[in-house]
Formats: sequence, C-alpha cells, structure tokens
Amino acid sequence: MQIVVLILVLLSYSCTAQQIAGFKTTATEKAINYFTDIAVNILEEQLKSVAIPSISGSIGSPIGNIDYSLTAITLTGFQVGSADVTLAAPNSVGVALGSVSASLSLNWQYQLSSWPNWPSDSGSGTVTSSGSTASLSLAVTEANGVPQVSVTSVSVSISNLNINLNGGASWLYDLFVNDFDGQIASAVNSALESAIETNANTGLNNVLRTIPTKEPITAGVEIDFPLVDAPAVTASYFTLDQLGEFYVSASKSECPAEVCPTTTLPDAPVSDVMGQFAISDFVLNSAGYAFFKQGVLDAYVEDADLPANSPVRLNTTSFKLIIPNLYKMYPNCLITIYLYSTQPPAAVFAPSGAKVLSVGNMEWIVNLPNGSKVQAFTLNGSITTAGAAFLNGLTLWGNLTYLTGTFEVYETYIGPFSPSTFDDLLNLFFAVGIIPAANKVLAQGFALPTVAGVTLVNPQVTFENRYLLIDTDVSFVPPKR
Repeated sequence: MQIVVLILVLLSYSCTAQQIAGFKTTATEKAINYFTDIAVNILEEQLKSVAIPSISGSIGSPIGNIDYSLTAITLTGFQVGSADVTLAAPNSVGVALGSVSASLSLNWQYQLSSWPNWPSDSGSGTVTSSGSTASLSLAVTEANGVPQVSVTSVSVSISNLNINLNGGASWLYDLFVNDFDGQIASAVNSALESAIETNANTGLNNVLRTIPTKEPITAGVEIDFPLVDAPAVTASYFTLDQLGEFYVSASKSECPAEVCPTTTLPDAPVSDVMGQFAISDFVLNSAGYAFFKQGVLDAYVEDADLPANSPVRLNTTSFKLIIPNLYKMYPNCLITIYLYSTQPPAAVFAPSGAKVLSVGNMEWIVNLPNGSKVQAFTLNGSITTAGAAFLNGLTLWGNLTYLTGTFEVYETYIGPFSPSTFDDLLNLFFAVGIIPAANKVLAQGFALPTVAGVTLVNPQVTFENRYLLIDTDVSFVPPKR
C-alpha cells in the first residue's frame, strides 16, 4: 500500500531539540488528491496476485457429509471505485476505499466423507464480489531523522460474492456452494489485511528511506536534511521541519547563532499548489560559514581576467599616476590581486531578493622580472551583492550580482596612498574576481530532497522576509521496482 508515500513525495529529513528548521516542506490537499489517484492504481496492481490460504471442511448434504477443499485460491483482480484520505492532527492518516470489486480463481474438490467416498468430483472456479470496502489507519512519526509510517489498524470487508464452480456434477455442488460464501470472504479479508499491513509497514518505509538526508556539494561541504521534529499533520495539509544546514563534512560543527540567525517558516501555502518548499536565509548563511571554514572563499585576479577592452591593465604602468610609489618601486611589472574573505558572508532574504554582505582583503602582489613576488599593499573592504535563486529540475541554485563596495588601506609597503582614487577599478576587480568565483560555487546548488520519480511542474520562486518560497505542482512517475 503506497498511498501515503505517494502523498509524501515532496518530503525530506537525529532529531535534536536545539535545532531549528531552516527548511520546511508542505503538502496540500491538492497533492493528496493527486497522489491518491496514482496510489490506487498501484494498489490495484499490487493486490492482484495475493494468494489466499486453502480452505477445507465438511458439510452436510442429502446424501451424507461431504468433505471439500478449495485450493490455489488467488486474487486475480482488485478494483477500487473511490478512495478518500483523511488527515488528523497530530500524526494520523486514514485511507478509505469504497465500491471495491474483486475476482478470484480457485480449484475445488469434494468427496463423500464415508466409504466408499463416492460421489467425488473436482474442477476449477471463479469468485467475484462487488460493493466491498477497505480502510487503513497509519501513524506518521520520526525515527533517526527520517519519516516513518506504521499501520495502526486495517480492515477489509468483502461482500456480495458470486461463486461459479466449473466441471463435475453441478447438481451436487449446487447444494452446498453457498456454504463457501462466508469462508471465502473471511479468508480473503484476512489475506488482504495482512498484505496491506505488510506492504505499508515494509514497502512504504523502504520508499521513504530513498529520500536523502544529506547531499555532498563541493570542496568537502555537504547539506544535511534530517527532521528536527516529528511530521506535523493537520486536517488539510502536513509539513516536515528539516534542518537544511551546510557543514564541513570532515568536522561538523553548528553554525554560530550570530552568523546563522534562525526565523519562523510559514506553515501552509496561500496559493493553490500541491506543495511548497520554504527555505530560510539560515540555509544560505550556513553555506557561507561552511565554505569560509574550508577556505574556499578566495580568488586570484590576473591581468588576463580583465576584459580585453579594459583601458587599465594589471600592470604597475597603469597605476603610474594613481599610485606613483607603486610604479616607482616596481616599474612595468604585472600585478596579481589575491582576494579572500576574512569572515563568513552575511545573507538576508527580503521581498526584493537576497542581499549578501562580504568582508575581506585584497592583497596586491607584484610579479618581478626575476620570477619572484613581493607584496605591495593590502586593502580591507566590504562588498554588497544581490542574490537570485533559480531551479533547474530539482536543483536549486543561486547567482550573485555585484552592487557596491568600500575599501581602505589595511597595510602598505610602498608608502601612504588613498584607494578612493581608484574605487571604480576596485569595484571592477571584485566584479571580475570574487563574484565569478562565488557564482561557480553557487551554480552547483543542491537538489531538493524528494523520492525518486518526482518532477516539479511550474515552480515559482519568490523571496519573502527572511525566507524563500518555492510554490509548485508536481508530476510523479513511480520508479520501476
């Protein structure tokens, strides 16, 4: 029974009281209805070949007691006329199937109980039923950071049986065929209840475990998605609160609160969509912290990195008038600029988009004719960038655009000078140096954690105060088993 797992396809997830959700997934009634339809089709296929235990017994007849047996009883058809899913707080899911019809095949045999055990006969048969019902109740909980489903009750009621036995002497088995009715119904009910419970408890949780709880990104950094609380079920939607924090894989440590402030994420979508991902700026700040710890927020800018039509080159000759001492000490030498962050970048989401403040240094290094290098000076500065978010399939990725920066001399080995005389050039170096390096990292993105087979349909990405929303419908193609 995969009804609930198909409803939960948008969901993802060591539950820790101190951890706050930076990532929340919500599934709405629209999603529930969509996945219920798909789930019923799967359910019908899964239950077609359920084997029913053999039935045997003895019944009275006008010619004496008759011993009978029904063997090779197999469910050959199972169709559901209607299906309804009911959600109830705090963690219950109910599934009701109505207008259920079923068909069976079987072999039959009988003989007179006493010697000479005649008459006796055998043959095959079919059984059909209509107007039957089934119901299933489940509890959705958390175990080791992942969702877990367990069956709390299951009931099947097969009714309105029509038994047709083929072969043999019909005049005799017609006398007692109706006595099979209750036994067959009871056997089918029991077998179906067992099959549904086993499939829900085993198959469903196997599918849920395909949802990733972590994903490697790059440069020894990963993002983790464990549940930080039990799944929350309401009458019209349910949500998963997930961590959504980036870590250095080799040495995990929590991002400090002053670097990664948390915020409350919305509980339910306001638009008519199947599902919603809510992602706080905590997630992006934790990424900045992890990449900063890994020492990858740096870049070298060489003359070849400047636009070909730039009137200023990374050569001391170009700075002859702007920084005279630089040219005087190192005439006609190429320059390398080393840019690096001195603290984790700080991101804030707002309706207009993301704003990211980065603080770092620019080391100006002169390449001498003999091949050696010498440091000329270091500038300290801060830059502000605008961030945008995009989706490529299930991958969420970002891009930064340089806005502005301020710079001052941190240390100098060529005498005093003012960087304000070449602010435009400094802005250019950041725009062509550190921003492209950051965008290479952001372009890797991360995949939204879902079960296999999900595709987002018409996703819409919007920014709100302190969080980003992805409102989306979905399509689902069950993976081949």
